[in-house]
Amino acid sequence: FFLKKNYFCENLKYIRSSLNISQKEIANHLKLNPSSYSNYENGRREPGIDVLIKISDFLNVEIDKLLTENLSNNDKFLKDIQNKISNDINYDEKIKDINLDMRKNILFELENKKRKCLSLINYEIPKKIKEIDNLIKYINLYTDQDVEISDEISPNTSELKTNEKSIDYRSINLIGKVSAGNPCYAYEEIINTYKIPSNILCPSKNYFILEVKGDSMNKIYPPGDLILIESTNLVNNDDIVIAVIDDEATCKKINFSPNEIILTPQSTNPIHQVQIYKDINVHILGKVLGKLSDYIRKDE
Repeated sequence: FFLKKNYFCENLKYIRSSLNISQKEIANHLKLNPSSYSNYENGRREPGIDVLIKISDFLNVEIDKLLTENLSNNDKFLKDIQNKISNDINYDEKIKDINLDMRKNILFELENKKRKCLSLINYEIPKKIKEIDNLIKYINLYTDQDVEISDEISPNTSELKTNEKSIDYRSINLIGKVSAGNPCYAYEEIINTYKIPSNILCPSKNYFILEVKGDSMNKIYPPGDLILIESTNLVNNDDIVIAVIDDEATCKKINFSPNEIILTPQSTNPIHQVQIYKDINVHILGKVLGKLSDYIRKDE
């Protein structure tokens, strides 16, 4: 390559200075070490054929011209080079912008999927479970009606059926008190036992009873009321629940947001305020079904 006068160093320096870019910038575009490029431009080292090809392609100049012609005398050539390199740099910037937009779009899609999953867990699944429970209760109700009709038709078995019904109860334990004020500990000791007709309870579920303490739910459950609770952590918006926060239990209406659980009192006392917690800090013990007096009589 160097049989004629070698203009390679001068051409590199002339092109770079005319483009008003640094050695580091042009080295980065060529994917070369900046010190290596500096050595080529200052004549301390001669590039190998692979580097010559890179430089030739980047500048869009034939290798022979780059080595043997004084390009500083060619104004048209310089203008063409300026346009090409400017387009290349703009292209690189556009690629960066596109990549940034793609990342933002991917993050947006992932956040949407996360919100949908949370919605499914907090709303849709509990809603479906509630629909199934209601259907089971509906079927059980009509099953009981069929039994009563059968009793009238078959008086000989009526007394047997009545006797069976008289013992068809589930014993549910009263295990302590729960705060309808600020959270407090619910003692898990059996204080009393109550019988509830089995046909109004789901046989596959567990239940317990608590005594209401405090007035933060007095619009619904005054202090001293006994409430029946279904043991579950699958609840819906606006359900009344027993929630545990930092090992202390409270009775409140529950609502969900994407990252928070909101516990709302139902009280005539203005001192009681809405409580907001991160969902990881709240454990749901169960859903309040209603006053015990609406369900059963005390076990004798």
